[in-house]
Amino acid sequence: DAVRCHAWIEMLSARPFPPSHHTFSRALPLKCRWILPPHPRPQFERGYHFDGACQFYPAKVTAALLRKAVCTYCAPVRVTSIEAEDHSGAWQLVQWAGGAGDDEAAPRGVLRARRVVVAANGWAAELLPELKPHLFATRNTVIMTKPLPRAADWGVGAFSVDSDNGARELYAIRRPDGRVCLGGARALEPDAAVGNSDDSSNSETVGRYLRTFLAKRFPRLLEEATSATEGEGVVEAEWSGILGFTTDGKPLVGALPGRPNVLVGAGFCGHGMPQCFGVGKGLALMLEGSAEQQAEQVHPFLRTQANVARFLQ
Repeated sequence: DAVRCHAWIEMLSARPFPPSHHTFSRALPLKCRWILPPHPRPQFERGYHFDGACQFYPAKVTAALLRKAVCTYCAPVRVTSIEAEDHSGAWQLVQWAGGAGDDEAAPRGVLRARRVVVAANGWAAELLPELKPHLFATRNTVIMTKPLPRAADWGVGAFSVDSDNGARELYAIRRPDGRVCLGGARALEPDAAVGNSDDSSNSETVGRYLRTFLAKRFPRLLEEATSATEGEGVVEAEWSGILGFTTDGKPLVGALPGRPNVLVGAGFCGHGMPQCFGVGKGLALMLEGSAEQQAEQVHPFLRTQANVARFLQ
């Protein structure tokens, strides 16, 4: 019942986690209330309600930023390699191929660029082999329901079910049309899907678990759906996405040592939406700003703890 009324995070861990230590309460000016259920259960620790939280559409925001910057977005285009033109490294040769897959008839070419930013997250190591010991592609599964009338009763736009193991985390978003998007639980895959970059298929085990979780935890949500006990009949889409995880849990940002004209912004460890816009701003300043501007305006975290040079000295 608490989930239907509040934005919360259910903590399955017995570890103390007071509100003052929560990442969001430090980073965002939101009012945060601590919620306990009316009938506590052994597996439930506490929840958090953010009164001022809101959500936005990342794809639309990104498209608007591209238009504002008068940039050109080319798709579908696959970059296959990035190599220095000569020993000076002043110019980079970007090999590209059109289309998807290994179509031999697809158009191909070489783009000559002074500087290149690799923002491919989990796939970045495929273009920058020096990152392979430190950056790992990791598959995650998501399901989307059809519009559910009962979802309109929710007083929450999104929630997360957390634990002491991030690979067990579940998260959900209620779309304005009543669809519910639910994803996570990659711990059910071999090695928690770390090293799995196959987004052309889905995990049957994880998909089945997500459907069962939705049906068992939110039975009233599915009252008007068929086969509600198994969560079937309500899911209209399922897909996989690739996350990028680093060995120390921090992103990889900045110019590659020895390759100053090749920069990277990747390895967000499942927290790309809160971090990627700040990383993008930092990379833009690294590209265009003077040394003084970089020292003043690039966040210290990007210049120190998240600097890719920590691994590539």
